[in-house]
Formats: sequence, structure tokens, C-alpha cells
Amino acid sequence: MKACNVRDCAAIMKYFAYLEKELKKPDHTVDEYTGQVYLGELRTKGDLHQGPSFDSISSIGANGAIIHYKPEADTAIRLNNNEIYLLDSGGQYLDGTTDITRTTHFDGDKPPTDF
Repeated sequence: MKACNVRDCAAIMKYFAYLEKELKKPDHTVDEYTGQVYLGELRTKGDLHQGPSFDSISSIGANGAIIHYKPEADTAIRLNNNEIYLLDSGGQYLDGTTDITRTTHFDGDKPPTDF
């Protein structure tokens, strides 16, 4: 179980590092939906990965207050570094199942306005 959590957290940290870099670009195309898809791709690179343990909640700003929010490709909001980002996600592995929830902010040029 510890090993699967280490692998899963490695994917999460790679995802957050990617977001930290991408969200600084004014022309980035990462939104709530494409972000969680990318995280899923990172997880598939880990040993013993079998798929997601549940639908990811990837939400920015006010969408973070919606219980069990599920981003859809056609309505997802573009991620930014000025609002709080919520990620509730998990992976299914042969040696365990993960469920991790994190709220973060990517250090924008102004403080977040939506709490």
C-alpha cells in the first residue's frame, strides 16, 4: 500500500509541477478537464496502474464549491494562477487504491478573490 501511494504521489507532484509551469504562460490551454486527463496519463506511466479509482474532481474558483463536480470537455473552465484549484483524484493499482484531495494556489499576480 505504501508503494502505490508513493507512485501515485509522484504522478500528482509531476502534475502540479506541470501546472505551475503552464499556468504562467498567457496562452496556455489547460482547463479543468484537460488537466485531469493529463494527470490520468501520468498515472498510467506508473507500475501496476489499473485505472482511476473514481472520476476526478478538477475544479477552479467557484466550481470548487460544487459537491462532486465533474469537469466536462465542453464546459470546463480554463485553469489560472489567480484562483484556488481543487483536485480530488485517485488511482487503482494492483497493490492498493489511492484517494487524494488537495487545494492549492499557483501564485498568481493577484490574490484569489473567490473563497
